[in-house]
This record gives sequence, structure tokens and C-alpha cells, in this order.
Amino acid sequence: MKPRPPVLYLLCGLSFAGKSTLAKGLSEPLRAVIIEADQFIAVVEEQLPNASKIESWRAIQALAREAVRDALESGKNVIFDDLLVKPDVREALVLLAGQVGAATLVIFLDTPVEVVRERQRLASSKPEKHAHWEAHTQLLLTQLVPPDSATAVYVEPGYDLAQVLTKIRSREVAGLGA
Repeated sequence: MKPRPPVLYLLCGLSFAGKSTLAKGLSEPLRAVIIEADQFIAVVEEQLPNASKIESWRAIQALAREAVRDALESGKNVIFDDLLVKPDVREALVLLAGQVGAATLVIFLDTPVEVVRERQRLASSKPEKHAHWEAHTQLLLTQLVPPDSATAVYVEPGYDLAQVLTKIRSREVAGLGA
């Protein structure tokens, strides 16, 4: 009997949508390692201190994708925690997974922008930080193209983890989305 291929779970949504919290809840039941794009920020800032924002983003993405590829090639399921608001960025990860024989499932945190803004407000007491997060959110909203709800698992605030796992497992049984 052929072993089951590893799965790349792509967690996507706005900043403060709840991706990292959901990743922590899913990692054990899905037997998956969590790779967060944010974990590479400090490395890139140290290696490329004068890089532009786009150069930094590209370097972070390259390191994150390398870590994803390495984990999948070693047979591990991976939960990739990143914004992934644009379809072409998600598609590049789907292609990467396919190159190493892994399946892919997109999990979209469908968190209303009002909830995102309230979480941002609670996370920072400084007005300049509020302005930063508001500008960041506005930019993401111009780029956000939610994944196809027919193939992705949609998760809303207040979710029940057991129900999310049931949705994920039903997609896995159905052959996974891409």
C-alpha cells in the first residue's frame, strides 16, 4: 500500500484574522508542522538591512518556500501561515507542493474587517501603530481575492475546532482542493 502523500495546508487571510491561533489548534490533529512566513522577517532584516519592502518580502517568501519544500520532501504535513491574499501567490505554493508530490488544501479565515480592526486596536495602544495597521489593512483589502469556496475551507470567527477539522477531513476524503 502506497503511503499517503504529505499535505500542504495554506492558511490565508488578513493580518489579525486568526491564522496563527488556528494553525496552533490544527497542528496536532493534522500531524503538521507550522511554518510562518513571519518567522523569517528577522533573518531577512539582518541579511538585507537596506532592502526595499518588496525585496524583503521576496526574500522572506523565498526562505519560507524553501522551508515548506524541505518539510514536504521529508514527508511532513505543513501548515503554512501567511497572508496569501493574492491567487498567484497561493498558486505558486500549490505548484511547489505538486512538484514534491504533496496535496494542497487552502483554509481561508473569513474574518470581517471590523473584527480585524478591533483585534489590531487591542494589540497596540500607540496611535502610530494603529495608523500602520490601518494602512496595512487597506492595502491588503485592495489585493484580497478570496479563494474559491467550492475548493477551500472557509473558517469564520468563533469557529469550533472540531467542526473545522471535520470540514478539512471531508475535503481530504473528496480529494483535496488545489
